[in-house]
Amino acid sequence: MGKNKNRQAKEMELDVIEEMMDEAPEEQQEEVVVKEEPRKRAEAPKVQFDGWYAARAAAIPAVHKKEILKADFVGRKVPMVATMAEFDEALKMYGVKLA
Repeated sequence: MGKNKNRQAKEMELDVIEEMMDEAPEEQQEEVVVKEEPRKRAEAPKVQFDGWYAARAAAIPAVHKKEILKADFVGRKVPMVATMAEFDEALKMYGVKLA
């Protein structure tokens, strides 16, 4: 019995909604236009500081230790997850030029 009551209530709601849709003139019903988002440019992948240092360790003179570079980058507010170019720029500001 409980199932029939629920079914009847749902059918009544659907009937009311259909009547309201029929009563509304077509002029008032607006089509929803979905805007397409412009395609984003391919962004350079972001890497962690340790990954960047591992890739660039051969090009950085041994005098410049990893911990000192990391502390300098933190002081310059370079995020620890950034693009390779951002890390390279921070290294340039530190005073080391990559060959």
